[in-house]
Amino acid sequence: MKKIFGVLLLGLLFISNTLVAKPIKNINEAVNEAGRQRMLTQNIMKNYTLLTIKRRSNVLKEYKKSIKTFEENLKELSKFTQKNHYKLNNDNIVKAWSKIKNILISERDSKEIENLVLELDNLLKISNKYVQDLVKESGTFSSHIINISGRQRMLSQKLASIYMLKAIGTPKSFYEPRLESTMSLFSESHMELSSLNENNEKIKDMLLEVETSFKYFEELTSNSEDLQMPIFINKQAKKILRTMNKITAEYVKILK
Repeated sequence: MKKIFGVLLLGLLFISNTLVAKPIKNINEAVNEAGRQRMLTQNIMKNYTLLTIKRRSNVLKEYKKSIKTFEENLKELSKFTQKNHYKLNNDNIVKAWSKIKNILISERDSKEIENLVLELDNLLKISNKYVQDLVKESGTFSSHIINISGRQRMLSQKLASIYMLKAIGTPKSFYEPRLESTMSLFSESHMELSSLNENNEKIKDMLLEVETSFKYFEELTSNSEDLQMPIFINKQAKKILRTMNKITAEYVKILK
């Protein structure tokens, strides 16, 4: 029992550390945090859908924390870009977020899910452009690497959220193209990161962990019969997210 409690506690600490907003000190951190916003859009979608399947206190806690962190990160990114006189603004993100938040804080409704997917896809698109604009402002290869690595965090959550759509019976024509394109982008990006000369031994080892987890994830997503599968998928997606978060933080630390 003590061992199980310890594992659960570590899981909650990981969620907390992954989702906490904090002051941004440099451009690489800004790219990392802006990339985290992309991840949060899909983390929120995943947990919204999962909560319509099974109401679990740990999922609800993460869901609420993600909503709060998205708003806090918006403020920190705005402070950083204004302080450094970058010609960026987050007005479009704020507008899109305000519209979506009204749905998120209401009672969760499975009938709203397809509409919410489209709204969050739009927010993801806007958030992704914001990251790309930061990368352009930086003009460095390091920010490009951090962008790609950070995007893998988002894709791990997007893959899980798409599986949840499958689990609740969303039409195949709606979820299947999303699943295929997301799987493909994750695989291509992993290959790009794995080929980098800048990788130290720590990063190489963690990328191998991600590769193993991704293969297992692919096997899990082919199984749609087990009613417990959404929980297994969520755990595996969080494992990939946890490792990619460490890898991205390592890139922020070692690249200048």
